[in-house]
Amino acid sequence: MSKSTASFSPVLRFPPRLRVSAVNLLSRSPDDPIPDDPIVYNLLRMPITYRHDLRPPAEEIVKLYDASPLFRPTKDVERIRRMYDGSNIVLTAWDEHRLVGILRGWTDFAYDGYVCDLAVLPDYQKQGIGRELLRRVTDHYGSQVQWVLRASQIAVDYYKHIGWVPIENGWCWRREG
Repeated sequence: MSKSTASFSPVLRFPPRLRVSAVNLLSRSPDDPIPDDPIVYNLLRMPITYRHDLRPPAEEIVKLYDASPLFRPTKDVERIRRMYDGSNIVLTAWDEHRLVGILRGWTDFAYDGYVCDLAVLPDYQKQGIGRELLRRVTDHYGSQVQWVLRASQIAVDYYKHIGWVPIENGWCWRREG
């Protein structure tokens, strides 16, 4: 099976703090009060499902972008649709039937990859969803693909925090509009 059609692993890999919280949940009695720790509380809810085989409608993506806030041309739904039609990587995160996170990118599957967008709803941020979407894309395509991204101003520190390194040799041809 080629890298472009291989399925992503359904196994969730929790960061260390979540592993501890998950272990605490396993030893918890149903009569115990719900913990104050927001991460443990969120683990008690339905788990987040990650999908690579489902592209949400452009209108749903616009709602996520506007809420996250990821600055994209959300007033132009047709342009959002074209952005996704032209992307060969779309990973989504779902809380039951609610889109809570998305990663959009491109790759040649052999050497280069580019993460165009990473957005997570504010109520779901700081739960590892963005990190998991990035981990899934980088792990799936292996160590031969180098990934780059352009961080929005509100997310510059986030990428450094999760282990991405800045690059200094990039150039840009600005778009109009």
